[in-house]
Amino acid sequence: PFHALEHYKDGAHAGTTTLDAAATSVGRDANARLALLHPTVSRDHAAICYGADHALFLVARETSYGTTVNGTAAAPGAKTPLPDGAEVRFALSSRRYVVRLAAARGAREVEMAGADLPVAFGSGRGAKPKEKPDAHAATKRPRSEDADAARAALAERRKKRQAEIDALAKGMVEAAPTYTPWAPGVAAAEAAAIEDADDADGPMPLAKADAPAPEQEEVEDEGDAVALLAKRWALPVSHEVALAGPDKAVSAIAADPSGGRVLVGSLDYKVRLYDFGGMDKRHRPFREIEPEEGHPVVALSYAPSGDRFLCCTGSAQPQIFDRDGKFLLKFNRGDPYVTDMARTTGHVTIVTGGHWHPHEKMRCLTSGMDGSLRLWDLCGKTGLRDFLLCDHTIRVRDGKAKKCAATSCAYSPDGGSVACGAADGSVQMWRVRGRAHNYLRPDARAATAHAKGTDAAGAGVSA
Repeated sequence: PFHALEHYKDGAHAGTTTLDAAATSVGRDANARLALLHPTVSRDHAAICYGADHALFLVARETSYGTTVNGTAAAPGAKTPLPDGAEVRFALSSRRYVVRLAAARGAREVEMAGADLPVAFGSGRGAKPKEKPDAHAATKRPRSEDADAARAALAERRKKRQAEIDALAKGMVEAAPTYTPWAPGVAAAEAAAIEDADDADGPMPLAKADAPAPEQEEVEDEGDAVALLAKRWALPVSHEVALAGPDKAVSAIAADPSGGRVLVGSLDYKVRLYDFGGMDKRHRPFREIEPEEGHPVVALSYAPSGDRFLCCTGSAQPQIFDRDGKFLLKFNRGDPYVTDMARTTGHVTIVTGGHWHPHEKMRCLTSGMDGSLRLWDLCGKTGLRDFLLCDHTIRVRDGKAKKCAATSCAYSPDGGSVACGAADGSVQMWRVRGRAHNYLRPDARAATAHAKGTDAAGAGVSA
C-alpha cells in the first residue's frame, strides 16, 4: 500500500491523492503530479518523496511564500519528515493536506472489509448488502404546484428585465450626443455685459468673489467627475477599484479577451499583471516585469487567444511575453544607416504603438518614429540571436510625399485594414495585401484629423 494526502477545503473533505510515485511534485505547473492553481504557489513549489523504510518526507523549494508542516515553515532543500496526521500547507492556499501513512490506512481498510464478509461460505449465499443512507434526503423537497408557480414568476421577471435592458441599449445606440458650438461673438457680448454689470453694481464682495463655482467643485472631486461623465455619456459603470502598484503615470493598458486579467504599463518602465480571479483586498499585481531597462512602456496588446501579449517600449524592439509574463520573443532592430525603411528588417528608432491582429494569433502590427508601420509574422524568419525579422513594411508619407513619423496604429475589426496617426496631423489607412505590394499610397487619408505637429496617442477603427 502507498501513503496518501487527504485534501480539506473549509473544513470539508475535498479529495485524496495517492502517493504512488517515488517523488510527487507539487506546484502550479500543469505537469505537476499534484497541481495547485493558487496564484501564490510556484510552478515547482515542493516535492513529497519516499525514503528508507518507506518513510515519507517533504523537500520544499526556494519560493516566495514557502511551505509549512504543522504550522512550522519547512527549510528549503531540507528533508522534513511527514508523520501520520501531519498537516501541510502550500503558500497562501486555504487548503489543508493531511498525511495518511500506509500502515494507518491499511488497518482501517481491513476493519471496514471485515464488516462486509459473507456469513456462509460454500453455500452460494452471502450477506445481504446494507442499504446506503441517502445523504441528500433531508435537503430534497417534494415537487409542488407552489414551486412551479415560483419558477414561472421568476422566468417572467427575468423576461421583463431583459426587455427593459434591450430597450435601454437600443435608445443608447439610436440617441446621438448633442453639442453646443462655441460662438466667439456671443461669448464676447456676454463678457462685455458682465463687465458692465460689475461696473454698475460696484465691486463684488470678497466672500462671493472667492466662492468657487458649482462646476469647479464637481471637477475637483474625482469621484463626482467620474459619476458626472458616466451619467452624461450613459456609460455602464457599475464598479470601480483602485489597483495598487504604479507610482508614476500609466501609459498603456490592455485586458485579455476573457476579461479575467489586465496589463498596466507605466512610465516607471514596468508592466504589472493583475488577475481578478486571484486578487485579494490589497489589489496588488501577481507579477511585475521590466521589459526594457530605462524605456517606458508605450503600448500593450493581447493576442486573440489570450495566451500571450505584445509589449512595445520606447526602444526599437518590441517583445512578446506569455500570459504569465515569461519572455518568448524579441523583434529585430533595423539598420539605422539605411534610408529606405522598406529595406530594413525592423524599426530603427522609437516604437510608438502596437496592436495584435484581431483574429490571427501569429500576426501583429507596430508603428515607429522612423515613418513606418511593420507587419510581423511570429512564424517568420529570425536573424541573429533569434530576433524576429519584419514580414513587410508600410511607409508613411505626408502630403508632400516626405517621410512622416507614425505615432499610433491599429487593425480594423476584420483584420483586413490597418490605420495609423501621423505627425503631420493626418490619419491614414491601407488595405492589407500580399508581401510583394509596396504600399506607396494609402487607400484612405484624412489630412486634418488632428493638429499638425501633435502626436495621436491612440488609433482605433470602428466596425
